[in-house]
Amino acid sequence: MSSDYYIKNREKIIKRVSEYRKKHPEKRKIWYRNYYLKHFHQRNKGNRDKHKLVRTQLIDGLGNKCIRCSFSDIRALQIDHINGGGNKEYSKMGTGFYRYYSQHIKEAKKKLQILCANCNWIKKAENNENPKIKRNPE
Repeated sequence: MSSDYYIKNREKIIKRVSEYRKKHPEKRKIWYRNYYLKHFHQRNKGNRDKHKLVRTQLIDGLGNKCIRCSFSDIRALQIDHINGGGNKEYSKMGTGFYRYYSQHIKEAKKKLQILCANCNWIKKAENNENPKIKRNPE
């Protein structure tokens, strides 16, 4: 079939395909599942790379090491809000959080700090910043 056929009979084809999809929803689900599994490694690859780059730029701008213990392996460094409240701000800004602060380094230096994963969790426990963990007052 040539492309002329598709151009002339576009509406018929769309109707036929939609009727088929209504009659066989299980086949469509299987097709999408297989497609997703085959192409999983390609999903959002560009976005992940951009996110890593922007996160690295922000960490570089904030000093590139933990302020408590001077640990400098970027895989374990985390961006922490100095006064807490990071979850609220991150939920408002979403993925633009890193991009915004990498473009506004002066503001980031006032509000953010770099901590390694261990120091960050210790700080959260000391300041009772994690709402999921209930500490017993002793």
